[in-house]
Amino acid sequence: MGTLGISIPLAVPATFRIWRKGSTGTVLISEKTDSSSLAGISILTPLTGAGTGLGVSILFSRITTSIHAVDTNPPLGENEYFLTIDLGPFNLVLTGLTPPADAALAPLSTIDIDRTNVISYTFTASEIEAN
Repeated sequence: MGTLGISIPLAVPATFRIWRKGSTGTVLISEKTDSSSLAGISILTPLTGAGTGLGVSILFSRITTSIHAVDTNPPLGENEYFLTIDLGPFNLVLTGLTPPADAALAPLSTIDIDRTNVISYTFTASEIEAN
């Protein structure tokens, strides 16, 4: 049996970054990449009057990612810390396919991570005073 030469990742990586914004600009404090594995595929039927054909929804597992970071050299004054979540290293190339394979796999090429598809997150920080 031959293959199409395509490898489809069964996990989507996300890169979490903690940043400091202060008087000296914005500085990366820490970053961590974690992956959510494929949990299932839902076959969706079109809504009445919305057209014909089936849709596909790809479901990924919920994960908890913990990051412990220390800002060892913050500038004096007030600093703001914030978290960003981006798609991690994810390479999927769908060239050389013929219909209907290209149409079936096309949703995999548009995976993105942003606030709308992150179910929840909590970012907490505390200031530790010198002894």
